[in-house]
Amino acid sequence: MSILELKDITYFYESAGRQNVILEDANCEFEKGKLYTIVEPSGSGKTTTLTLAGALESPKEGEVDFDGEDIQRVFRCSVILQKPHRTPVFAEHKPLWPLRSFHQCIRINADNWVIEHGKAIRQS
Repeated sequence: MSILELKDITYFYESAGRQNVILEDANCEFEKGKLYTIVEPSGSGKTTTLTLAGALESPKEGEVDFDGEDIQRVFRCSVILQKPHRTPVFAEHKPLWPLRSFHQCIRINADNWVIEHGKAIRQS
């Protein structure tokens, strides 16, 4: 069963009177307890997808559901109730590990995090 689902997501920004579409009718599902890696070319919408999945931005169209509820509503409620909102994101930054391959960098990140009781926890 999916814990996070992006449904018919469209996201764009406007610049110089032109609409730049980043995602159009995108769909994906993430299961609880699994680690995912998004590998796509530069400019394909990886960061935008993570930003939308983490409720840091709202889609122009479509819906992001967390555990069956609209993530924007869940996030607003957590802010109102002063609950912590954690969104672990591993962003690619080549200067951090210049002598390692992309796959080695992902493995380093994966080895430093565990999922416990539905939460990502960084190991020391």
